[in-house]
Amino acid sequence: MEQKKVTGISKYLPAFGVKGWGIALMGMAFYYFYQGPLHFAINFYYGYFEALYGWTNSQLAAAITIGQLVGVAGIFIWGPLNKKLGSKKVAIIGLLGGAISTMFFAFAPSIPTFYLSVILFCFFAVAYSQIAVATFAANWFPRTRGMYMGMATMGLTIGNATVTLVTSKMVPVYGVKVTLIMWSTLMVIVAILVALFAKNNPEEAGAWPDNDRSVSMEELMAEAKAAEEYKKHSPWTVSAVLRCKYTWTIAIGWGLCMMCAGGFLGQLVPTLASFGHDPAFGIMLLTSLWPTGIIGNWLGGVADNSFGTRTASIIFVCFEIAACIGLIMAGSNPVVATLCTGTFMAAMSAFSNVTVSMVTNVFGRQDFENAWPVVSVPFKIIESFGVLLISMVAAKSSFSGSYVAMIVLLIVAIVLMLMTTTKQIGSQIHEKKTASSYFE
Repeated sequence: MEQKKVTGISKYLPAFGVKGWGIALMGMAFYYFYQGPLHFAINFYYGYFEALYGWTNSQLAAAITIGQLVGVAGIFIWGPLNKKLGSKKVAIIGLLGGAISTMFFAFAPSIPTFYLSVILFCFFAVAYSQIAVATFAANWFPRTRGMYMGMATMGLTIGNATVTLVTSKMVPVYGVKVTLIMWSTLMVIVAILVALFAKNNPEEAGAWPDNDRSVSMEELMAEAKAAEEYKKHSPWTVSAVLRCKYTWTIAIGWGLCMMCAGGFLGQLVPTLASFGHDPAFGIMLLTSLWPTGIIGNWLGGVADNSFGTRTASIIFVCFEIAACIGLIMAGSNPVVATLCTGTFMAAMSAFSNVTVSMVTNVFGRQDFENAWPVVSVPFKIIESFGVLLISMVAAKSSFSGSYVAMIVLLIVAIVLMLMTTTKQIGSQIHEKKTASSYFE
């Protein structure tokens, strides 16, 4: 079936209902705590541990990279567990594991303990911030998932803006350990709230998907029963998802866009310095332009619901290309540099939304939990190479050369997006089709 566009006020102001808004706020909390100790370690705690234990930055820096790789590998564990236990239990386990890891981090007496705490946090963070939150999107908001993800991913942007501020105020007064214990306690509180109030799907909560009450509760429950029966015999196994070309067009196409945006922001300070700006200017942009990320979250949801996921994605790619061209032609101009930085921040926030939405669009609500873990592994791997790409190309030519390379990759992304279907090929509950019938 074709992707349906959302009309009416819900294009701009989501009408999720009380229970739906509870799920949206929960998703925002998941993304907020995804930053957790990783954000703190990068900005504050390396220096603290250096002063306290005499550890060097080079000894500690690799922990983040190793942790992120373990997090990607963790998708293979949390994906099947999500299917077996449900997204609610997976989220609770992840939050409690993240809280314990944060506590370890606070009392790290040795480098191995430090590494273990960071690696464990990355592993558990995947459970609630990538697997559970995306499954809640597919189950609760199959049509308005773009707007839901727009609300949820605001947690990332707000986290970027507030964790540094809160930590910088608390550490001098209360110390690092108390500050980390505070964040750990907050994660436990969120886990308790999820246990008390969250449901895996709206049917369990006596609510409607997308808060769409045009069908009776009896019809809704009958459809839910048929869907559960379908899931027991779904043709979309891991092998089938791997063999589907749309798995790869989504993972690579949308992954390239996140890679370019993340690479630009990760190398912003040296990039702007190469155009003659003071390094303080780049730091100022990173800390002051965070509202553009929230705008990008919201615009991503609006564009998704208004134009369809694929078209919305292409629009945001074009904005990224325009930002690259702007830097190449006038990167030394502070106004242009500011506009391009804000554009990349907004685009990165938008792509956090539309990637989950595209997988739901193609594989449907019932097969999302089969497809998302498979798609997200190559997607996250590609995304992680952004900083490396820009730095390598810049080392061989210039930062302007790296943006030419990014434009080429973004054009490739558009081609892959155009190759991705806008029809739903999974979750065909009432049709006896095999997955291979969709292979082209």
